[in-house]
Amino acid sequence: MNNQNVAVTTYKYFSGLDGNQYIATEFALKAILNVVEKYKAKNILELGVGIGCITFCIMKFSSVNNSKINYIGTESNEFCLKVLPNYLKEYYNKIQIFPQLKDVSSNEKFDIIIVDGKDENVIKIESFIANKGIIIIEGDRIEQLNTIRSIFPNSLYARIITNSMNPKYGPVSPAHYSGGVQLIYINPSFNQKLECWFYKFRTALYYKIRTFKENF
Repeated sequence: MNNQNVAVTTYKYFSGLDGNQYIATEFALKAILNVVEKYKAKNILELGVGIGCITFCIMKFSSVNNSKINYIGTESNEFCLKVLPNYLKEYYNKIQIFPQLKDVSSNEKFDIIIVDGKDENVIKIESFIANKGIIIIEGDRIEQLNTIRSIFPNSLYARIITNSMNPKYGPVSPAHYSGGVQLIYINPSFNQKLECWFYKFRTALYYKIRTFKENF
């Protein structure tokens, strides 16, 4: 099962669950898995696990590929905490969940930090990420994006989008473009710089294509 199939299967599964209104899009799941795979991430922190869509997707990817990922998340919403054991199934006991970032206890630096919800302690993120780590912001989350970029003044930023619409089997209207992710390379290597500029170029091209379609 490749990344595409893991993402599609996960999205379909979570689309049928209570609390699905704010799950990551199918495209966002694919984009996240591509980053996890490319950088062979071993330690991942997710801020705002929610009902567990991204968590499940990454842990399923880990299981399918026989790779071990140390996964820690934060969540304090009562509904989410109640449903997570059932929704995450066999993966629930393989992760750790803390109420907020300030409560996270780990001796490891994280290769990837996923921002999928609000956390008033997000400013502490600097002490948790590895030297060449990547921060993935699901969706827009402009306030958190600006806060994080201010913490890492030497970072590079790119947005990953698609010109594909949402699938009909999801909770979001298929009349809308599928939402993407934002990447922050906190201390970019040469290859990360090239990757970042590639995403910038492709995203700019996609926006031009959208404009062209809308005008014709």
